[in-house]
Amino acid sequence: MESINNSIYNLRFLDETAYKKSLVHSINPVAKLFVTLLYSMIVISFDKYDISGVVPFVFYPIIIFVLSGVPYSPVLKRMFVAMPFVLGVGILNPIFDTRIHIEILGIGIFGGWISFVSLIIKSSLTILAGLLLISTTKAHEIAWALRKIGVPKIFVIQFLLTYRYIFILSEEVLKIIKAYNLRSPFKNTVTLKVSGSLLGQMLMRSIDRANRVYNAMILRGFDGEYFYNHKNKLLIASLTYFFLWTIFIITLRFVNISELLGNLLMGVLR
Repeated sequence: MESINNSIYNLRFLDETAYKKSLVHSINPVAKLFVTLLYSMIVISFDKYDISGVVPFVFYPIIIFVLSGVPYSPVLKRMFVAMPFVLGVGILNPIFDTRIHIEILGIGIFGGWISFVSLIIKSSLTILAGLLLISTTKAHEIAWALRKIGVPKIFVIQFLLTYRYIFILSEEVLKIIKAYNLRSPFKNTVTLKVSGSLLGQMLMRSIDRANRVYNAMILRGFDGEYFYNHKNKLLIASLTYFFLWTIFIITLRFVNISELLGNLLMGVLR
């Protein structure tokens, strides 16, 4: 029971964090969405061997963490959840790409290892950018921003309902497990004998809850379109946020800051 409660808390953490008050939270959702998309596309666009060019992009999540007040530890833990999938995709790179790409202190480094590390860095940065967007922007504000940039309404509604229904489904699961524990107080886990019936009940309760949610939406005038009376206009702060980050991200794409700092450091040491 405790593990289920922790799972529900973890699901609700990012949603609750989005309701905090900070400079980043107050920025227009469209500006934050554009910056996140631009950041992710630019990070992905780097060559698979270009680690030095990608590393400076770590300043974006660091600055967002500082300005928003979002606790970094829980967000980083959620980022690491996706790492096994990334490792599974790139773990074969060192096997197939055995060409010596660079030498460090006389030791040859395979191109596969460089591309593997580059994949991990780029995946971590893009996942972190998405988590920070969710942590600083409410779900309905993200949906509103998606409609503003022209995303079809069916995808926006699917995103919003799926996001919201995750919490409803987790609460239904908690109710079923709690009822099972009350009837079987001496069993710590759900036995295989009753797991099938519990899953069936979970499915039926989910369908019933989904029908009730949909009927409530119809009674409130839902016709397939997403409407939200967003009061946060595109103010000077939001425009400044958008243009500063856009300039910063594009500059990092065409100027290798790591290489410049390395050359400067080597020149000073000489």
